[in-house]
Amino acid sequence: MVTRHTTRRQPHLMYLGVVRAIIRISLTVMLTCWCGTMATAADDLYRAQAIVTGQGEPNRIVGFASCLEDVLIKVSGAQKLAGDHRLAAYKSNAKDFVRAFSYHDQMSGTPTRDEQGTRDRPYDLTVDFNETKIEDLLKALHLKPWHSHRPVLAVFVEMQQGLKRYMVTADADQAAIQRESLLAAGARRG
Repeated sequence: MVTRHTTRRQPHLMYLGVVRAIIRISLTVMLTCWCGTMATAADDLYRAQAIVTGQGEPNRIVGFASCLEDVLIKVSGAQKLAGDHRLAAYKSNAKDFVRAFSYHDQMSGTPTRDEQGTRDRPYDLTVDFNETKIEDLLKALHLKPWHSHRPVLAVFVEMQQGLKRYMVTADADQAAIQRESLLAAGARRG
């Protein structure tokens, strides 16, 4: 016997089932698409990037220090190292931990402007650190490298610009800036 109460609940239960199925499918697609990105980030734990002005040594040293902090956080997973005063001595000698570095001109392909003689162009400084030295530094800080499997995160972001609302997805042109920001933040912290 079907009661009036049961027939009212069936559409609600169907709705919940559809919502759960959509969430599962969305998570599966996102995890599949982002697993390759996360695996690449795991391979680059000892690499960091900073924006510097010009290729002079003073700016490079500042870039090395910034990158050293990022790599220590990435390798250990210890977010508490951000701004930690114990890193000051190591950051002042960050070049001792560097294995290799390279520059990428952010304005490559752009002609030199009139004011270019008064200041240097912006560069992406990519720094690769010596794995053994980084792990020894983590030991000195009483931390261990996080070599075990790292969880894959799924992030759902809905944006609203005026009356326009949209989800940040892997392929939408309108979400390109937000998508790049999320990927950069994930790569920065491993």
